[in-house]
Amino acid sequence: MANREITRRCLHGLLQVVLLVGVFAVGVGALNVDYVGSIEESLYAPTSLEVFDNGLAVLEPFSDEIKLFTVDGVITQKLHLKGEPHGLTHIVNNRFMFCDRKQQAVIEVDLDNYSEQVLLGQSVSLNDPVDLVQNGQTLYILDAGLAAILEIGAALKLTRTIPLVDDEGQRLAYASSFCFDAHLKRFYVLDQINSRISAFDETGALVTSFGSFGRGAGQFTRGGELALSEGGHIFVTDRFQGRVLVYDSDGEFAGAIGPVSAGEPGLAVPTGIDVDENGLLFVASTMTPSINIYHVALSPDMHRLAVAQPQFPLDGAQLSADEITIIAFADIVSDGLEVSGFDFQLFDHPDSGQPLLELHGVEGVLHDLDSLQSQRLIANWTPDTRLGSDVDYCWRARTQGRDTVGEWSALQSFRLSSLPTEFRLDQNYPNPFNSGTRIGFSLPNRSNVTLEVFSLLGQRVAVVHEGSLPEGYHEVTWNGADDNGASVATGVYFYRLRAANLVQTKKMVLLK
Repeated sequence: MANREITRRCLHGLLQVVLLVGVFAVGVGALNVDYVGSIEESLYAPTSLEVFDNGLAVLEPFSDEIKLFTVDGVITQKLHLKGEPHGLTHIVNNRFMFCDRKQQAVIEVDLDNYSEQVLLGQSVSLNDPVDLVQNGQTLYILDAGLAAILEIGAALKLTRTIPLVDDEGQRLAYASSFCFDAHLKRFYVLDQINSRISAFDETGALVTSFGSFGRGAGQFTRGGELALSEGGHIFVTDRFQGRVLVYDSDGEFAGAIGPVSAGEPGLAVPTGIDVDENGLLFVASTMTPSINIYHVALSPDMHRLAVAQPQFPLDGAQLSADEITIIAFADIVSDGLEVSGFDFQLFDHPDSGQPLLELHGVEGVLHDLDSLQSQRLIANWTPDTRLGSDVDYCWRARTQGRDTVGEWSALQSFRLSSLPTEFRLDQNYPNPFNSGTRIGFSLPNRSNVTLEVFSLLGQRVAVVHEGSLPEGYHEVTWNGADDNGASVATGVYFYRLRAANLVQTKKMVLLK
């Protein structure tokens, strides 16, 4: 194949600019497109396709086959299929799922073992399944007959039906393709008859609709399939005009790819489409069997950058004046833009436009959450200037990306109060510690005291002491266990002393 070496270099991340197709400056910003190459051998009439770690999977319903290609366009495996295949998604290794419109089922194929089995169909009533998306342990099925998205849980049981209704209260005429944005928790669904894309949230509420029938900017005729880029842009194939349209996550038109000039590969009835994490766009042309490959560069969609959330201190907090640590976090999903750090600003008045102190590029520490699709990035800032007591301060934070910044979080106000000289929370000893550590504190008078330990995620780990204590110095020991008696993991923890209206917090480190 003439373009194999071109494609190989491109897919390995060493993009060689072969042919400039076009540069568009429409809508949200510049859409820069480079034509890279094409795969033409061993194809009959490709429709759906899926880019995965080992290469490219292609569905050809007219020949009832699924084919696998290496990164340089060489076919390695193929399997003859039963029924009427439609839509395609990758599971793991060389295992895939697709919809079978003839059997009204979801089929799993394993190309390593050349096997095919019904994965879903008897336990869940399907009317006309046309597309499917896997997100972690959840499978979403687009059913055109039901005009709904079916949510299938880990046990392959129907957990939810999400009806698809337009802004006039009517069911979508023919939902033919969809994609799921795990970052925005949003479905984008193509209504093929009305040449329109509708965005729904996880509850099924309509967020926005865009596109219309026609040949103008942002218009398409019927449409083939949808794809979602890692940057949050939506791609739709226009089968009759031989091009691909691109929108941002809010439905603003960003530009079009093709039709191309004479002498370059044409998009003859483009149907299947997918885009990888490097911005490589794969478009299946059904009429002249080929898969055309482009490199697409788009301005980052700021919606994809995780938003900074305040963790400590929260609005209205009363704190001691001897030490203040400001903590922010951002929940990172697998397909969001990379967060490179945090910016912090501290104000000495809520209405002040000029920050008293600020710090940029604060690195965070990544923590796994229970969700398979997200992690939490936590950053803290201790101002190097001692803050005065009896002053109302406020702070905010934002995330940084490689080429953009996120929105500022809401202002959080707090007040530093003067404490009696005898009220004091001491640094634990030893610190870092292994099996146990002592925490000392002083009280000016008898008080109801609570001494608690928190994780970096803000979750309470243990109550070390709770009850009334007389004035004077006290010391308690924490053995590194939670309230259930289980040993906690290595890491940084906060311990907080609360007595009447007085609060002090310090950090400690557990090492095992």
